[in-house]
Amino acid sequence: MRSVRGYFDSRAVPEQLGLQVIVQPVAAGPFAFGTSKAVQSGKSVKPGAFSITALYARSDEEADAVRDYGRQTVQDMMGMEGFIGWTGTTIGRRLLTVTAWEHPDNPRQLMESAVHQEAMRKFFGTELAAGGMISVWAPHHLGAMWTRCPACARMVDSEKMAGKCPCGAMLPEPMPYW
Repeated sequence: MRSVRGYFDSRAVPEQLGLQVIVQPVAAGPFAFGTSKAVQSGKSVKPGAFSITALYARSDEEADAVRDYGRQTVQDMMGMEGFIGWTGTTIGRRLLTVTAWEHPDNPRQLMESAVHQEAMRKFFGTELAAGGMISVWAPHHLGAMWTRCPACARMVDSEKMAGKCPCGAMLPEPMPYW
């Protein structure tokens, strides 16, 4: 394009391309803002564990490198036994991930991933991050996944009610836990 005459909606073109346009401050008072992404396996099982990683990048370029390692690692995780879903969030130079697994031992498979091994070498060496935390958490209490009945609009614990609402209607498939 050489020029545009008239009104130009800065959201319309990106939205038509399937992109999001989100305008937000970097921070407002005690709140900091960022971006997030997620991938799901399609499994609807209850998670038996969550791995949580928090890394603090020293520069914007380093944050980009952490995101790149994260994307590659998630691609590996999608083929791992027990993987349920992953969510990643970036707030400034703080990068957080939460991954849902079927069992607390499932995240150990990451130690076999060449990409994850390289990222860990750089983390524990001198090349990646100012600091961070890696952990695996087992849920103490994980509540029901509630499903709204299309007939009566009541929220129902689909698992407890074996997929049938007290009104007699069949419930839709519940949403995945993660």
